[in-house]
Amino acid sequence: MSSLVEKQMCGYDLIKEIFSSCDVFLSQGTVYPVLYTLESEGLLHAEYSKGDMRSKKYSLTPKGRKIAEKEIEDFSKALEQVSVLLSR
Repeated sequence: MSSLVEKQMCGYDLIKEIFSSCDVFLSQGTVYPVLYTLESEGLLHAEYSKGDMRSKKYSLTPKGRKIAEKEIEDFSKALEQVSVLLSR
């Protein structure tokens, strides 16, 4: 979800983004069920691109954005705590 804070993306773009930033390859069979679940929970909105009925672009709903921003903040705080522990 954090990748979608910046811009809307299709599933394939998310797979590429995760691979480039985390060096982890997730298959379509892993990513798309998660996207469908987040959409059904009202956290993502999907729409087809103009002129391309094969590719849906996903974006965060206001509820999804609020959750993503909170999780990013919590993760950043956890990283700070780990850094403090490691520096001891």
